[in-house]
Order: sequence, then structure tokens, then C-alpha cells
Amino acid sequence: MLRILLINSDKPEPIQFFQKDKETNDSINISVITRSCYAPLYSHWADHVYIVDDVTDLTVMKSLMLEILKVGPIDHIVSTTEKSILTGGFLRSYFGIAGPGFETALYMTNKLAMKTKLKMEGIPVADFLCVSQVEDIPAAGEKLGWPIIVKPALGSGALNTFIIHSLDHYEDLYSTSGGLGELKKNNSLMIAEKCIEMEEFHCDTLYADGEILFVSISKYTVPLLKGMAKIQGSFILSQNDPVYAEILELQKSVAQAFRITDGPGHLEIYRTHSGELIVGEIAMRIGGGGISRMIEKKFNISLWESSLNISVYRDPNLTVNPIEGTVGYFSLPCRNGTIKEFTPIEEWEKLAGILEVELLYQEGDVVDEKQSSSFDLARLYFCLENENEVQHLLALVKQTYYLHLTEDHMMNQ
Repeated sequence: MLRILLINSDKPEPIQFFQKDKETNDSINISVITRSCYAPLYSHWADHVYIVDDVTDLTVMKSLMLEILKVGPIDHIVSTTEKSILTGGFLRSYFGIAGPGFETALYMTNKLAMKTKLKMEGIPVADFLCVSQVEDIPAAGEKLGWPIIVKPALGSGALNTFIIHSLDHYEDLYSTSGGLGELKKNNSLMIAEKCIEMEEFHCDTLYADGEILFVSISKYTVPLLKGMAKIQGSFILSQNDPVYAEILELQKSVAQAFRITDGPGHLEIYRTHSGELIVGEIAMRIGGGGISRMIEKKFNISLWESSLNISVYRDPNLTVNPIEGTVGYFSLPCRNGTIKEFTPIEEWEKLAGILEVELLYQEGDVVDEKQSSSFDLARLYFCLENENEVQHLLALVKQTYYLHLTEDHMMNQ
């Protein structure tokens, strides 16, 4: 009997994968650790469902793991969400379970530890400082030079991430209710780093036994933070692009420094005006937003299926069969309130090169979400003859896009 422990929220891909696995395989036992609000997603198919208030509380998780092990040994721990990755690494290391350990997980979730290690290894990163309270931001700005980026050391999706342009800008944010998001309320570690002018790329990989099984390198249409709440996206680069080989070598250097052996990686890379490549950050997960579906459309693979197979040491079932052309996607931003109307889907579908329109909300939906890099109304996936056509299509999408709300003032703006 193979015993698997899944630490997850409501992320659908692991749920679908392991539910199907359970239904078709009598020789596996699946336990789940999740919050109470997500328990109904598992209770009808998982063997055991354990409830915690916070999967990042290592003391609670260690005690719970001891109880789980009294039932029987755990062969694999699967942790696919940003909040569960560090916990998964800790539990594997503490209890001697195969898979990515605590140190690797720490470097790929804690941005301060990440950049400190990269700097020690001689891998270029933007100048940065540790910030323990928001009141220390002005000193960081003076030392690094304005503008700076301030964000939680642990977090994803650009949540509570701010570009602060000057001391006056900081003071405006600090004095405004909600101006610094949850940074003022949270007693948590932050990182400040120099904000640089650059182009931004991402490198998405799958590793098994220390080897790269798959790599895709893409360019964002606009740097992520500057594109927040705007139409943005990315497109996959040709292997013949001059920057492709440089980014791949940088990815390999990071993997060696962090001892990445198994699972997915999502690396963000900056190219400065002088042409220097520097590491933004890396995550031990599949890229968010429309990245995994974009990759699926280009290469005819499922990053999620292959990654989850690797997490339980199965054949990744990875046969790459790319299509011709430049494949990418655009994210169309959403806003909080009640959706009254938006661009008819037919207007997007008739644009030359559009492969699919993925709607995340419908007319009449009441939206209440925190601002993040994946807070989208819709995502448009496209295939064009070459990357020179991307900006033209983006301009057409911008001309057609509109979103009207009946309430545009509430909640998590």
C-alpha cells in the first residue's frame, strides 16, 4: 500500500489528480491536511482528512504528523501551494521522507534566504535589505536608493508588494488606510530591494533525479509589477532566441546552488538596459496565471500531471510535441464589485491568432479578491506566426476590452 500525504488548499489540479488516482488504484492510501473550509473537497474520496488553522505553523504540523504516522508510514508528501511548500520540506527532512528537503524549500520560498544564498554563490540579484517593520522602509530606501520594492519575505502572486518611489511616496502610503496593505498589520519578515528598469522573463522547468526533463522560457509583455491591474501576459521564446541559452545557464546555476533535484520550478529573470541578466526570484511550484495552460498549448503537455507524477516518483509521462508559431497569453484584469458587463467573448474570439478565451468570472458575479498578479477577468491564449506580432495583437485586445461594475468601491481594492 502506497501512502501519500497531500497538503493543499482548494487548488483544483492536485485534487483532480489524486481523486482520479484514488478511484482507479486500490493500492494507494491518501491523507490530506487542509483548512476546515476546504474539507468538503476531500471528505468524499480521501482516506483521512486532517484539519489545521494554518499549514505554515510548523509546531502544529509536526505534532499532527506524529499522529498520522501512528496510523502507518508515509511514503510521499505532496505540497503544491506556496504556503505548503516550506512545511512540506520541513516534514520531509524532520521525518526522513524522500523528496525536496527543508533547505531547498526554504531557499525557494523565503526571498531573503533565497537572495542571500544567490549572492553568496555569485549569482546576480538586485541589491536588497532585510526589513523587520514598515517604519524601517525609509532607511532602506535611503541606503538602496529610491525607488525600491517592498514585499513579504514569504508570499506569492505579488500580494502586498509595493513599488515605493520616494520618501514622500512612502509617507503617503503609510498615512493612508490600507496604503501598505497588510504589511503594517503583519508581524512578519519583509525584504526591500532596489527597483531597476528591465525586461522580465520566466523560465519554467521540471526536474527529476537532478536532471532537467522539461524547460520553457518566456518573456512577459511588461514587467509583472508594472503591469498590475493592467492587460499583460507572456509568450514563449524560440530556442533560437539569443537570450534563451543565457537564461537556461542561469537556471542551471540556481538549481545547483539550491540543490533542486525533483519537481517544478518557476524562475523569474530580469534583463537590464545594459543586457545583464539577474535573478528576480524562484518558486518550487508551477507558474501561476495562464502560464501552465500556455505551456500546454505550445508543447502538448500537462505540467501539473507530470509534476504530480514526479512528486510520488512515477513516470512523468512527458512527451513534448510542440506546435509551430509563437504561443502566449494575455491577462485581462478584474476589479472588485458586482460585474455588470464586459467585452462579449465573441469579440475576443474573432481576433486573428486567438486559440481560447478562458473566463474566470461571469456577469452578475460579486467579486471580492485581493489584488495580485493573477487577479484576472479572463485570459486569452494565442498562437502567432512570430513574436513580432504580439504587440499588435495586444493593442487590438486593449481596444476591445471593457469591464463595467455596478459596485466599484468595496472590499479588497
